[in-house]
Amino acid sequence: MVCTFKTGIVMRKMIEPEIRQALQLQKWATICTVSPFQIPYAIEATYFMTHDRQINFMINPRGTTVRNIQKNPQVLVKVTLTDPSLSRW
Repeated sequence: MVCTFKTGIVMRKMIEPEIRQALQLQKWATICTVSPFQIPYAIEATYFMTHDRQINFMINPRGTTVRNIQKNPQVLVKVTLTDPSLSRW
């Protein structure tokens, strides 16, 4: 499957091994949620993978992201490709 943009750029769908590799190599992501009032909300966060391939974030359990997820569990996570030196604090 491919996706063609108005600009003429064509992107192919990533295969599962490529997705797994990208998730293991990168550590930054954007968590996108929607408030109960349909207002988009996004935060940048680091993530870690568990042995059973779950993506986990350490975020404020009383913050806006968690409150939004409690009301609407549909979440978009965008992994950001970064320079490997940025994965350390």
